[in-house]
Amino acid sequence: MNSADLTDLGVAKGRRNRDRVAHGAIVALADVDDGLRAGSVSMSFGFGGARDVDHRDIRSVGSSVARLLSTRDYFDSYPGQPRMSSVPIRIRPAPRPFDPSP
Repeated sequence: MNSADLTDLGVAKGRRNRDRVAHGAIVALADVDDGLRAGSVSMSFGFGGARDVDHRDIRSVGSSVARLLSTRDYFDSYPGQPRMSSVPIRIRPAPRPFDPSP
């Protein structure tokens, strides 16, 4: 995230934050990349445990960005894929313990 966004959201680099959409949420670690436009977030796919409900292992296995996708809300029927970019999310510092309910 852009450092200005981290400051505005009250999220610190290396700290846990909660990323939420209408149908789910994940805990992720914040990092700074001032090459990103303010208001944008970049997250890599292919990490995180499928059933890591309490998000204990995010420092070792990452966070599953797939939990932020929906095959109902942002579904492209032609290729049969959920929308996987430009997904609107809300970011807040993560409480401890984390509540994964939407």
